[in-house]
Amino acid sequence: MSGAIGIFRRKMVTSAAVGAAAGCMSTWFEMSHGIVCIPVITLPPLALTHHVAIGSTLVGVAGRQVLSAALYFTDQDVDISSEAALEQLVDSNAATGMAIVGSIAAASSAALAKKASPKILRRANGAFMMLISLFLYWRESKVAALRLEDEGKAETEEHVPEVILPYVPVPPPPPQPVSTVAVPLAPRVEGPNLREEHGIKRLLAMGAGAGFILGFFGIGPAWMMTPLLRHLADLDKEQSEGDKTQGPQPALPESPTSTAAQPSQPVDIDERLRLTCTVAMVPPSLVAAWYHFSLGHVPNVTHVALPLAFGAIAGSAFAGIQLADVPCDEEFIKGLSFLLFGYGAWSIGRPH
Repeated sequence: MSGAIGIFRRKMVTSAAVGAAAGCMSTWFEMSHGIVCIPVITLPPLALTHHVAIGSTLVGVAGRQVLSAALYFTDQDVDISSEAALEQLVDSNAATGMAIVGSIAAASSAALAKKASPKILRRANGAFMMLISLFLYWRESKVAALRLEDEGKAETEEHVPEVILPYVPVPPPPPQPVSTVAVPLAPRVEGPNLREEHGIKRLLAMGAGAGFILGFFGIGPAWMMTPLLRHLADLDKEQSEGDKTQGPQPALPESPTSTAAQPSQPVDIDERLRLTCTVAMVPPSLVAAWYHFSLGHVPNVTHVALPLAFGAIAGSAFAGIQLADVPCDEEFIKGLSFLLFGYGAWSIGRPH
């Protein structure tokens, strides 16, 4: 009896330590903690099967996804007092559509993972880890290019000579008569329409793909959605600008509802896209976790899944407080991508 209790305690401590390390790394590297958890807990000392590793990790993925969205909206600086204010932060229609197709895909892919043999699931996970490593390398290359571009702009601005104009007093404006005519209210300013920018088909396809990743691989995909959607939108913009340079285009009359006729948008487009993806992935993550639990892939709830989840949440909180002002170095991210690529190749090639 005491031996069994000791084994359970060791599993709990090991799971909590792995979860804490994964949560800390995921926050610092800006990725899902499942990328670290699943490879580690399938190796000794835990040595879980990939089915159990995916189901156990999804408990923490779902918990962190819910907390991530909840903590943002409970911030005192975030205005959610009205529907219009909430729409400024999240494109509700886009989030709903992605959540629905993502939940369906998560349930379907969880059932598909149940049918897959351990060997096939291990090799599929290895191939996906190799893709993740390439994505991390690509994302860091994009960030480095933007950083160099910003530094070049800053150097250019430093070399611009400062011109000091003489002070000229400006007389105060004459008093205006008070008008009794009612002033119409300003039009409601909404955030950028993600459905128009990215297209409904692309958003739904992204939601379905993200749901499949959740259900089959047990990894939270929200952190990948924003850079991918932004990159595809930039490609569309470049293609549109290239088409315009091929020949003169007739000027179209400006409609009253066009963006040019609206006031300047105070909403950060990338931030709104990121938050929309975060909210959209809450239902699929819960669906994926529940389906894997019902399929018997979370047998060790108390001494593996829950310690893993609480450890990941604690590690994320620690990294968010201690490493908030410490940017992750480019060499660390590229080193992690090489490790993931090697692990993926080893998972595919190993015989057992």
